[in-house]
Amino acid sequence: MMNLCELSCGQRARVLSVRAETLIGRLSALGVYPGARLTLLKRSPLGHTYLIASEASRVALAREIAREIEVCSA
Repeated sequence: MMNLCELSCGQRARVLSVRAETLIGRLSALGVYPGARLTLLKRSPLGHTYLIASEASRVALAREIAREIEVCSA
């Protein structure tokens, strides 16, 4: 198990859980929920922002949020 920050650009993953309960509703609305498949499209040069593609949309997430998303290889 790893968090979203540990993915390589272009790597696909499946969401296992969102650790921070306060983020679950907002991330679900963006297509990031347990069982969803994601692709890490781009990481900012300093690693502060992560651009992901979910089945529903493309979303930019701050590192603090990305760390709360547990994933496994898809």
